Amino acid sequence: MKSRVKIKDIATRCGLSNTLVSLVLNDKASLHGIRPDTQEKVLFVARQMGYFDDLPLDNAKNISRNMSHVAMIVPAVNDHFLFRISPLLKEAFSSIGLHLSVIPSGDSPGIFHREFLKLMQFYTGMILYSSSADDQIIRDMKSSDYPFVVLENADLKHRVNLVKTDEKESAGLVASHLSSLAYKKIAVIELSEGSNCIIKKDILENAIREEHGEIDIKWLRAHGKLMNDDSLKTAIMALLKPPGAVQLFIIKDAAMVYPLVSLLRQNRLRIPSDIAIMSLEEGIGFSLLDPPITRLRRSCYPMALKTSQILWTEIKNRGRGKYKRLVNINSELVVEKSCGSVH
Repeated sequence: MKSRVKIKDIATRCGLSNTLVSLVLNDKASLHGIRPDTQEKVLFVARQMGYFDDLPLDNAKNISRNMSHVAMIVPAVNDHFLFRISPLLKEAFSSIGLHLSVIPSGDSPGIFHREFLKLMQFYTGMILYSSSADDQIIRDMKSSDYPFVVLENADLKHRVNLVKTDEKESAGLVASHLSSLAYKKIAVIELSEGSNCIIKKDILENAIREEHGEIDIKWLRAHGKLMNDDSLKTAIMALLKPPGAVQLFIIKDAAMVYPLVSLLRQNRLRIPSDIAIMSLEEGIGFSLLDPPITRLRRSCYPMALKTSQILWTEIKNRGRGKYKRLVNINSELVVEKSCGSVH
C-alpha cells in the first residue's frame, strides 16, 4: 500500500519549513503574508506527490475531482512559440495528473464564443494564449469564477492571472546589443495586423533611443506576405541605396525573415556584409540559415512551469483565488552572424 504523503515530505521537496507548508495546505498562507509564488510552488509539489489524493473528499471540497483535462485556447497552431512551449506545458500538467489539449479559436470569434461555453463545462481550467483572450471570453470566465490563466497578452484591461515575456527587458536586450554594434541607421519591418511579436513599437523605439541617443529609425509595415507586396519590396530596396543606406533590418515577425533573406539574395546583397538582420521572434530553422539569424528567444520552460502552477492554484480554489498575478519572464538574445556581431 502506498504510504501517505506527509507535510514534512512536501517541505523537504520544496526546501521550505514544515510550518510554512502547513499554512499553505490549510488555506492560511495569505493570513501570514506568504508570497503567492511560494504558495503556488507548494500546492503544485503537493499535487505532484499525491498529497490531495490522500485527503478525505469532504476535506478536499476545493479540488475538482470530476475532470482531469485542461485546455489551451490559441488563435492558430502555426506558431513556432506554441511548438516549443506546448510539450513543456503537457509535461508539467501530466506531472500533476492533468491532460492538456490545444484548441484553435479560428478566425470567427462569434462562432467560437458559442462553442466556448460548452468547453468551459468540459475542461477544469484553461490557458488563453495571445489574442484568444478577448474581452467577451474574459468576462464569461470571470463572471462564473472559472479557473484560467492568460499567456502572452499584454493588452488586457482586466485584472487576471497573466504570464508573459518581459517586454521592456527584451527591448533592452536588443537595444544594448545594437549599441555594441554601433549602427546609426536601422529599419524595422512589422506586420500591419496579426503580429505575434512581444514588443510594441513605442517600447522598442524608446529602448533603442535611450541606449543610442541619436539614431535614424525607419518603420515599414507589411500588409500581407512580403513576396506579394511589391510596394514594400520597393521600399526595402530603396532603403539600401547610398547615400544614407540602412545598416540593419530588425524584423518583428518570424514569418518575414525567410522572404526578406530571399529578396536580398535575389538582388545579390550579402548578409551581414551589405545589410545586417535581426529578428524579434524565433523561427524554425533560423540557426541553420547561412548566416544564422540573430533572434530573441522566449524562455519557454519557466513560462510553462509558472503557467501550470498558477492554473493549478486557480483550479484548487475554484477560480476564487485572492491574488491575481502578473508574472514577467526574462527572454534571451541569441546572437548569430546575421547581425554583423563579432561573436
